[in-house]
Amino acid sequence: FLLRMISSRSLGETGILAFGSSYGNFIPLGIPLVMTAFGEAATVPLFLLVAFQAPVFFVPMIVIQESARKRERHAATRALVGALSTRPELRAAFNARDAANALWGCAKARVGLSDEITTQLASAVSGSAPGSAPPGERGANAVEASMALWALASMRGDGTIGARPARLAATGIVRTLAESVTVGPTSTEVDQHRIIANASWAAAKLSERVAGVEGEGEG
Repeated sequence: FLLRMISSRSLGETGILAFGSSYGNFIPLGIPLVMTAFGEAATVPLFLLVAFQAPVFFVPMIVIQESARKRERHAATRALVGALSTRPELRAAFNARDAANALWGCAKARVGLSDEITTQLASAVSGSAPGSAPPGERGANAVEASMALWALASMRGDGTIGARPARLAATGIVRTLAESVTVGPTSTEVDQHRIIANASWAAAKLSERVAGVEGEGEG
Protein backbone atom coordinates (compact mmCIF):
# COMPACT_ATOMS: atom_id res chain seq x y z
CA PHE A 1 0.00 0.00 0.00
CA LEU A 2 2.94 2.34 0.66
CA LEU A 3 4.31 1.54 -2.80
CA ARG A 4 0.91 2.33 -4.25
CA MET A 5 0.92 5.74 -2.55
CA ILE A 6 4.40 6.77 -3.73
CA SER A 7 4.43 5.04 -7.12
CA SER A 8 2.53 5.55 -10.35
CA ARG A 9 2.38 1.79 -10.96
CA SER A 10 -0.88 -0.11 -10.99
CA LEU A 11 -2.23 -2.00 -8.00
CA GLY A 12 -1.26 -5.35 -9.51
CA GLU A 13 2.30 -4.24 -10.22
CA THR A 14 2.86 -2.79 -6.76
CA GLY A 15 1.43 -5.95 -5.23
CA ILE A 16 3.99 -8.07 -7.09
CA LEU A 17 6.81 -5.74 -6.06
CA ALA A 18 5.74 -5.82 -2.42
CA PHE A 19 5.46 -9.60 -2.45
CA GLY A 20 8.87 -10.05 -4.04
CA SER A 21 10.46 -7.67 -1.56
CA SER A 22 9.03 -9.34 1.55
CA TYR A 23 8.95 -13.05 0.68
CA GLY A 24 12.51 -14.19 1.21
CA ASN A 25 14.50 -17.37 0.56
CA PHE A 26 13.52 -18.68 3.95
CA ILE A 27 13.39 -22.41 3.17
CA PRO A 28 16.57 -22.90 1.08
CA LEU A 29 18.69 -20.48 3.14
CA GLY A 30 16.95 -19.86 6.45
CA ILE A 31 16.42 -23.46 7.56
CA PRO A 32 20.07 -24.57 7.17
CA LEU A 33 21.37 -21.39 8.82
CA VAL A 34 18.99 -21.57 11.80
CA MET A 35 19.58 -25.30 12.33
CA THR A 36 23.33 -24.79 12.20
CA ALA A 37 23.23 -21.87 14.64
CA PHE A 38 20.66 -23.13 17.17
CA GLY A 39 20.43 -26.88 16.63
CA GLU A 40 17.37 -29.00 17.36
CA ALA A 41 16.01 -26.46 19.85
CA ALA A 42 14.99 -24.28 16.91
CA THR A 43 13.07 -27.05 15.12
CA VAL A 44 9.56 -26.29 16.45
CA PRO A 45 9.56 -22.48 16.04
CA LEU A 46 11.33 -22.83 12.70
CA PHE A 47 8.74 -25.11 11.17
CA LEU A 48 5.90 -23.08 12.67
CA LEU A 49 7.27 -20.16 10.68
CA VAL A 50 7.39 -22.34 7.58
CA ALA A 51 3.78 -23.45 8.13
CA PHE A 52 2.41 -19.93 8.58
CA GLN A 53 4.57 -18.14 6.03
CA ALA A 54 2.52 -19.09 2.98
CA PRO A 55 -0.94 -18.20 4.39
CA VAL A 56 0.33 -14.90 5.75
CA PHE A 57 1.86 -13.80 2.44
CA PHE A 58 -0.13 -15.58 -0.25
CA VAL A 59 -3.67 -14.73 0.94
CA PRO A 60 -3.13 -10.93 0.87
CA MET A 61 -1.32 -11.31 -2.44
CA ILE A 62 -4.26 -13.16 -4.02
CA VAL A 63 -6.70 -10.56 -2.70
CA ILE A 64 -4.60 -7.70 -4.11
CA GLN A 65 -4.26 -9.32 -7.54
CA GLU A 66 -7.96 -10.14 -7.79
CA SER A 67 -8.83 -6.59 -6.79
CA ALA A 68 -6.49 -5.29 -9.49
CA ARG A 69 -8.07 -7.55 -12.11
CA LYS A 70 -11.54 -6.43 -11.08
CA ARG A 71 -10.56 -2.76 -11.44
CA GLU A 72 -9.11 -3.41 -14.89
CA ARG A 73 -12.26 -5.24 -16.01
CA HIS A 74 -14.45 -2.42 -14.71
CA ALA A 75 -12.35 0.16 -16.57
CA ALA A 76 -12.60 -1.80 -19.82
CA THR A 77 -16.33 -2.29 -19.29
CA ARG A 78 -16.92 1.42 -18.71
CA ALA A 79 -15.03 2.21 -21.89
CA LEU A 80 -17.05 -0.32 -23.89
CA VAL A 81 -20.44 0.77 -22.59
CA GLY A 82 -19.48 4.43 -22.90
CA ALA A 83 -18.54 3.96 -26.55
CA LEU A 84 -21.73 2.04 -27.31
CA SER A 85 -23.91 4.56 -25.49
CA THR A 86 -22.42 7.82 -26.74
CA ARG A 87 -21.46 6.95 -30.30
CA PRO A 88 -24.47 5.81 -32.33
CA GLU A 89 -22.40 6.09 -35.51
CA LEU A 90 -20.12 3.40 -34.10
CA ARG A 91 -23.03 1.05 -33.53
CA ALA A 92 -24.39 1.82 -36.97
CA ALA A 93 -21.08 0.78 -38.54
CA PHE A 94 -21.09 -2.62 -36.81
CA ASN A 95 -21.35 -5.67 -39.01
CA ALA A 96 -22.87 -8.90 -37.74
CA ARG A 97 -19.63 -10.18 -36.20
CA ASP A 98 -18.88 -6.85 -34.48
CA ALA A 99 -22.35 -6.78 -32.93
CA ALA A 100 -22.15 -10.41 -31.78
CA ASN A 101 -18.76 -9.75 -30.18
CA ALA A 102 -20.07 -6.60 -28.47
CA LEU A 103 -23.04 -8.49 -27.00
CA TRP A 104 -20.76 -11.30 -25.88
CA GLY A 105 -18.36 -8.84 -24.23
CA CYS A 106 -21.14 -7.11 -22.31
CA ALA A 107 -22.50 -10.47 -21.18
CA LYS A 108 -19.10 -11.65 -19.96
CA ALA A 109 -18.55 -8.35 -18.14
CA ARG A 110 -22.09 -8.50 -16.70
CA VAL A 111 -23.05 -5.00 -17.74
CA GLY A 112 -26.40 -3.94 -19.05
CA LEU A 113 -27.28 -2.09 -22.23
CA SER A 114 -30.27 0.07 -22.97
CA ASP A 115 -33.16 -1.47 -24.89
CA GLU A 116 -32.29 0.68 -27.90
CA ILE A 117 -28.66 -0.46 -28.02
CA THR A 118 -29.61 -4.09 -27.43
CA THR A 119 -32.13 -3.97 -30.28
CA GLN A 120 -29.69 -2.26 -32.64
CA LEU A 121 -26.93 -4.78 -31.96
CA ALA A 122 -29.34 -7.68 -32.34
CA SER A 123 -30.56 -6.23 -35.65
CA ALA A 124 -26.96 -6.10 -36.86
CA VAL A 125 -26.46 -9.74 -35.90
CA SER A 126 -29.61 -10.82 -37.70
CA GLY A 127 -28.71 -8.75 -40.77
CA SER A 128 -31.81 -6.57 -40.63
CA ALA A 129 -29.84 -3.39 -39.85
CA PRO A 130 -28.66 -1.41 -42.91
CA GLY A 131 -25.06 -2.26 -43.77
CA SER A 132 -24.77 -5.01 -41.18
CA ALA A 133 -24.23 -7.75 -43.74
CA PRO A 134 -22.17 -7.76 -46.94
CA PRO A 135 -24.02 -8.08 -50.25
CA GLY A 136 -25.28 -11.62 -50.72
CA GLU A 137 -25.17 -12.42 -47.01
CA ARG A 138 -28.02 -12.25 -44.52
CA GLY A 139 -26.29 -11.60 -41.23
CA ALA A 140 -24.19 -13.56 -38.78
CA ASN A 141 -23.13 -17.12 -39.41
CA ALA A 142 -24.40 -19.88 -37.17
CA VAL A 143 -21.53 -19.62 -34.66
CA GLU A 144 -21.90 -15.84 -34.29
CA ALA A 145 -25.69 -16.05 -34.05
CA SER A 146 -25.55 -18.72 -31.33
CA MET A 147 -22.96 -16.65 -29.47
CA ALA A 148 -25.24 -13.60 -29.60
CA LEU A 149 -28.15 -15.69 -28.32
CA TRP A 150 -25.98 -16.92 -25.46
CA ALA A 151 -25.08 -13.31 -24.64
CA LEU A 152 -28.69 -12.13 -24.57
CA ALA A 153 -29.71 -15.07 -22.39
CA SER A 154 -26.80 -14.45 -20.03
CA MET A 155 -27.66 -10.77 -19.63
CA ARG A 156 -31.29 -11.67 -19.12
CA GLY A 157 -30.31 -14.20 -16.45
CA ASP A 158 -28.03 -11.67 -14.71
CA GLY A 159 -30.79 -9.07 -14.75
CA THR A 160 -28.70 -6.57 -16.73
CA ILE A 161 -31.40 -6.42 -19.41
CA GLY A 162 -35.10 -7.09 -19.12
CA ALA A 163 -36.72 -10.37 -20.10
CA ARG A 164 -39.00 -8.86 -22.75
CA PRO A 165 -36.28 -6.82 -24.55
CA ALA A 166 -34.02 -9.88 -24.50
CA ARG A 167 -36.70 -12.05 -26.11
CA LEU A 168 -37.57 -9.44 -28.73
CA ALA A 169 -33.90 -8.97 -29.58
CA ALA A 170 -33.42 -12.73 -29.84
CA THR A 171 -36.29 -13.25 -32.30
CA GLY A 172 -34.45 -12.06 -35.41
CA ILE A 173 -31.25 -13.83 -34.37
CA VAL A 174 -33.14 -17.12 -34.03
CA ARG A 175 -34.41 -16.71 -37.60
CA THR A 176 -30.88 -15.99 -38.81
CA LEU A 177 -29.56 -19.03 -36.96
CA ALA A 178 -32.27 -21.27 -38.44
CA GLU A 179 -31.58 -19.99 -41.96
CA SER A 180 -27.81 -20.37 -41.66
CA VAL A 181 -28.16 -23.94 -40.38
CA THR A 182 -30.65 -24.76 -43.17
CA VAL A 183 -28.44 -23.34 -45.91
CA GLY A 184 -25.51 -25.60 -45.11
CA PRO A 185 -23.48 -27.31 -42.41
CA THR A 186 -21.05 -25.38 -40.25
CA SER A 187 -17.33 -25.63 -40.84
CA THR A 188 -16.45 -28.18 -38.19
CA GLU A 189 -18.08 -30.68 -35.90
CA VAL A 190 -16.83 -28.66 -32.91
CA ASP A 191 -18.73 -25.63 -34.22
CA GLN A 192 -21.91 -27.71 -34.54
CA HIS A 193 -21.66 -28.84 -30.95
CA ARG A 194 -21.07 -25.27 -29.78
CA ILE A 195 -24.01 -23.95 -31.78
CA ILE A 196 -26.39 -26.57 -30.43
CA ALA A 197 -25.20 -26.07 -26.84
CA ASN A 198 -25.36 -22.26 -26.96
CA ALA A 199 -28.73 -22.14 -28.71
CA SER A 200 -30.31 -24.75 -26.45
CA TRP A 201 -29.13 -23.08 -23.27
CA ALA A 202 -30.20 -19.65 -24.53
CA ALA A 203 -33.67 -20.90 -25.47
CA ALA A 204 -34.17 -22.40 -22.03
CA LYS A 205 -32.88 -19.29 -20.27
CA LEU A 206 -34.95 -16.87 -22.33
CA SER A 207 -38.14 -18.90 -21.89
CA GLU A 208 -37.95 -19.43 -18.13
CA ARG A 209 -39.98 -17.27 -15.80
CA VAL A 210 -38.47 -15.08 -13.10
CA ALA A 211 -40.76 -14.27 -10.19
CA GLY A 212 -41.45 -10.60 -9.80
CA VAL A 213 -39.70 -9.59 -13.03
CA GLU A 214 -41.82 -7.50 -15.40
CA GLY A 215 -44.95 -9.50 -14.59
CA GLU A 216 -44.20 -12.14 -17.18
CA GLY A 217 -47.19 -14.08 -18.36
CA GLU A 218 -45.92 -15.79 -21.48
CA GLY A 219 -44.97 -19.43 -21.57
